[in-house]
Amino acid sequence: MLESLNKAKETRFTSVYSNPVYEKVVDEEGLGLQFLDNGIRVLIVGMWNAIGRSKETPDIVTFKGVSEDTPLDQPNPISIVSEGWVFSTPGYEKERNNLARFFHQRFVAICDALQPTYAAILNEDSLACPNDLRKGKALRSFANFFISQKVYGPDVLARVKAMYSDAYTQRTRGGLYVATWMYSPDNIVVDRIVINDRSIKLARILTDHLGKGKGPIS
Repeated sequence: MLESLNKAKETRFTSVYSNPVYEKVVDEEGLGLQFLDNGIRVLIVGMWNAIGRSKETPDIVTFKGVSEDTPLDQPNPISIVSEGWVFSTPGYEKERNNLARFFHQRFVAICDALQPTYAAILNEDSLACPNDLRKGKALRSFANFFISQKVYGPDVLARVKAMYSDAYTQRTRGGLYVATWMYSPDNIVVDRIVINDRSIKLARILTDHLGKGKGPIS
């Protein structure tokens, strides 16, 4: 586990290099105590079975940095990182397809359990918080993603589903899952240029809705 000090929770976490950091080994109870300490910010946690892909290497749960002007009541995005070398290694197409189906199932389960405002499967990229998304950062994040029913409501979900009518869509217990390549159970693939343009439009829809005060940031 990696932490930073110096009244960490009274300021915005902008990057892992913004404050001195140190590593600590703790059990589950000890981790909970670290989160309760206002003088410590937990940054990175090695966690077995956060995704459950590997039995040999722990998954990495990490908080991502945000701009300094991000409101303190707007949480930092969380990334869960797991092994994925088969996605970039020729000759492992069968393993890649099986793993993509597994990631799709785990992603939906995690989103339904944790109820984020929005989430995405991004491979090596990172998802922006609403404040940074509104500024134009990470606008092409919405190719394989989830949006919350609780935050956005049925009208926005229906609008998004219509926008991605050529993609795989799935209503889940907590919201809407959309996949435009690889993480689609139906093997649907939508042109990446089309999806990039559509993702920019969706980012505006999501942030505009939050800007009108129609839902909490979570």
